Amino acid sequence: MFKVSTTKFSQKDKPLRSCLYFFQAYPIMATSKFETLCIILLGLGQMCIMTGYDSQSFVQESVIYSISDRHPTLINHLAGYYGQAVIYASFMITCIFAPALVFAITSKWALFLSAVCFTIFETVYLYLNNYTYYTACLIVGFGLGIYYTAGGAYLASHSTRRTIEKNSAYSWSLMCLCLFIGSVILAIIIGYYAGKQQHTNFVDNLSVNPKHRTFNDKEIRCMYAAFAAISMGGTILFALLPKRSVDDCIEDKRDMVTTSFTGRLGVTFETFTDKRMLMLAPLFLYSGLFTPFWVTVYPTSLLFTHTLDGSLYLPAFYSLAVGSGEVLMGTFVGAMSRRIKNFGLKPTMYIGTTLSIIALAIITASVPKTATYEPTSEDAWLLRPSLPLAIATAILLGLVDSCMNNVKTVMCALAMPGCRTHAFAVSRFYQGSSGTIVLFLSPYMSIYCYTALFGFTLLLTLFTFLRVVKQILRTEKDSQRCGQSTKEKDVERDFKKEFEH
Repeated sequence: MFKVSTTKFSQKDKPLRSCLYFFQAYPIMATSKFETLCIILLGLGQMCIMTGYDSQSFVQESVIYSISDRHPTLINHLAGYYGQAVIYASFMITCIFAPALVFAITSKWALFLSAVCFTIFETVYLYLNNYTYYTACLIVGFGLGIYYTAGGAYLASHSTRRTIEKNSAYSWSLMCLCLFIGSVILAIIIGYYAGKQQHTNFVDNLSVNPKHRTFNDKEIRCMYAAFAAISMGGTILFALLPKRSVDDCIEDKRDMVTTSFTGRLGVTFETFTDKRMLMLAPLFLYSGLFTPFWVTVYPTSLLFTHTLDGSLYLPAFYSLAVGSGEVLMGTFVGAMSRRIKNFGLKPTMYIGTTLSIIALAIITASVPKTATYEPTSEDAWLLRPSLPLAIATAILLGLVDSCMNNVKTVMCALAMPGCRTHAFAVSRFYQGSSGTIVLFLSPYMSIYCYTALFGFTLLLTLFTFLRVVKQILRTEKDSQRCGQSTKEKDVERDFKKEFEH
């Protein structure tokens, strides 16, 4: 039996006593409360490190463009897109060996390591040039690969088959609070320097030039210093995560007996060729296309549109709107998953697909053709760009992203019951590969290229997804009919292959 320390404290040390009791009580906490605590801490840690990463992505290309305008020899004006492509390439390669690394150092410390990488990336903007920037992109790409694999592994080790959909939705909603915090940071800093501009005549100050929104050097340093400080808070939260898994969790079983690094790499490569993972590849590829689009491409097109130059707080409003959509949909899916069995599968996918089509139609009609890669004064196809329309579209994008990420997380947990962590890594590999390609091509792609590509990929994704869901539900039904639990079925399915590694 675990015992809580009985060390005596004075009255003024009461907060310290409460904190010590809280963390020493991990081992004796009831399973349901312990599971909830782990999911909350995971979500809050993710919220901290993604506050800086997601928020800076909204303005990254515009920030780089502004620096290049003032210091042409320091960095290329399209380095924002190229840097994101390097991040995704590093992320893609890391996903191959990430499962082996996660099991070597545990998911908790892998999350801690990833948070350190995010902090380094944001700190580099204080001393930006071509060399430091692209090196930092490689580092944060590595951190992303570890982060997503370790996050999926920690979620699986602290969820059961009954709670995985709910926990996935709630942890995602907590993480997406980062967009609210990011919007507040952006609004405060932008507002401060906008007010300062009105009382000074320095050329270095913030300006909204006739072509596009620019950022001055002090403003950039202030933003990224704040983002780095919050990411540091994420490293602390990940260091405090409990290690103990919950009873009857859906954690990987093959890695419990596969102890060698090469053996785990073998399991990863075997997961690549699994029929279900191949069928789910369009879903992962679509996610890799969609994520950099709403994080980088679309907000950049808003900042490059001359009609919206007067919207000073546009980056903050965009972050707030996307975050609202993410949290609302995550909360909705989590609540419905408690009431309707398998709501996180087909129903969520149908909702996400419908909202995707609506959002893409609005974007196609309201974004000028070349605004994705250069400042422009040209008109959009049908709708005049405006702040309310941009905010409404951002909310839709947040709703869609939440749906797709919940579906993807649940499918990785269910499609490969014997090696879930490897399934998470493979899904991110596909996501990274498509993201890398689209970001390298972004400086040459108009808005119509994106929407045509998304439309085709989305239809293919829906078709293959429904087939895999049908197979999974049939397998679970057959397992229950034979009187076997899901856990027993997983072990039986993978027992023979254990000795091959």
